[in-house]
Amino acid sequence: MRLIIVMAILFFNLYAWDGDKWEPMKREEIISIAKKMIDSQWSPNKICRGWNVSVEPPEFYPWKSYYGMLYTQNNPQENWEEFLAGITNLPYDYYGYWGTNNRWYNYYGTDCSGFVSICWKLPERYSTTLFYDDANGSKKYCYPLGSIGSSASVSLLSGDALNSKGNHIILFSHYSASNTIISLEQTPNNAKMKEWYYSSLQSYQPIRRNLLLDKKKKGKGRI
Repeated sequence: MRLIIVMAILFFNLYAWDGDKWEPMKREEIISIAKKMIDSQWSPNKICRGWNVSVEPPEFYPWKSYYGMLYTQNNPQENWEEFLAGITNLPYDYYGYWGTNNRWYNYYGTDCSGFVSICWKLPERYSTTLFYDDANGSKKYCYPLGSIGSSASVSLLSGDALNSKGNHIILFSHYSASNTIISLEQTPNNAKMKEWYYSSLQSYQPIRRNLLLDKKKKGKGRI
């Protein structure tokens, strides 16, 4: 039994994102990574569940195709390539386990902060609290564009983020024609683009990644 457990841990860690080399990157690369995690097609090789079975789709089937990586708070998290390799090759009957919060922890996928950490190519996975503490403290990987609730008064650029400490974080894609915000984000049960009104962003702080190679591209049109 002990050998089986060890082998299972080793298998899951074959497909695990543990950070990237910290270096300058372009906004286009941030968006490209996010779009791949949202727009790429996948199909599991066994039936698996969504994080919240009350959210559509509650289950994912081998005979159907899906878009958007699965949401999970399981660690470690995966980028798109690791997720695809894991979700199509798992040799066990189940993809995850029920948590004490009555949520399904898939072995493969990301949560909101893991999604932004991967898209920003951080050398480690950040939580929403770490994003906040860094932006308002050492500014090692990111810095604030304004205070909490200031999203409507700052000029966001594609690849920036809006962070709510202890709650949620999203990537900014572009402004819509009606001046709402279009996001790229990991949310239950799978990653997607969403429309946000400023009234829903009062607990969010706009932040920007350090070491960006291009800072002039405005987020006015879809990338």
